[in-house]
Amino acid sequence: MPSTDRAGEGIELSFAHLSGVPLPTDEYVRAAAAAGVGTVGLRLQPMRQGEATTDIVRDRGARRRVERALADTGLRVHDVEVMALAPQRRAADYAAFLDVAAELRVSRVNVQTPGAAGSEAVDLLGEAQQEAAQRGIICSFEFVSWLAVPSLGEALALLDQVGGDFEVVPDLLHLHRTGGGIDDLLVLPERRMTWLQLTDVAPGATPEVEEQIRQARHERVTPGEGVLDIRRLLAEVRRPMTVSLEVPNDVLVERIGAAEHMRRLVEAARALIALGVEPRTPVP
Repeated sequence: MPSTDRAGEGIELSFAHLSGVPLPTDEYVRAAAAAGVGTVGLRLQPMRQGEATTDIVRDRGARRRVERALADTGLRVHDVEVMALAPQRRAADYAAFLDVAAELRVSRVNVQTPGAAGSEAVDLLGEAQQEAAQRGIICSFEFVSWLAVPSLGEALALLDQVGGDFEVVPDLLHLHRTGGGIDDLLVLPERRMTWLQLTDVAPGATPEVEEQIRQARHERVTPGEGVLDIRRLLAEVRRPMTVSLEVPNDVLVERIGAAEHMRRLVEAARALIALGVEPRTPVP
């Protein structure tokens, strides 16, 4: 993707898998293609009990269906999630996961350290970087507002210690919840941020942790309908950027279906890009 000086150029829309729950993974891929994106993010395995995500690491039949959907639609897999690292679950334990990611020709893997920070997290991330690099995959660290590394600043400090080509992938929800803003992203060097997770945020104070988790997983806000100045972000990005739509919303999906929800998300994102540099007053 070439670099650019013009607003909106160089932006590639994609999906985070949570936006397509509860579709089986192959149906999610087909819905993403129908919505009009060129790449998708895949959750290779369920992260929690009862999650609808297909386990395509262990289930070869499900993996073949996903590969067929990718071939039929021409979509590429931009990223996979998630390597959730801890002292008792290190990068080597994700070997099969990374092997499948490599088979899918993934460029990025989402990495988190739910229970580790400081030197312990540095060691875990360094191991992850080595394992991924052996397969030609770049690691992207996601900070999460309720985990051990909650903010952009803490994530960047951690990655400075890890070194190498480790990136940060900001989720705008977690950025906002921890006091960050659009300006913090616009000044990041390109080597540190090549993609982000796009969502909006409802007005009001940051809720308690349990409610933060519920909203993040089940009740996000469509870009352009909340308090974030997304128009400005998309207008002022002057670099190639994959923008991954991560907007799970159980109520909307129940009412209109996951595929239609995904289509509307792409429509909303494209409308914001088209508005370019026109200013927007955030919702008070």
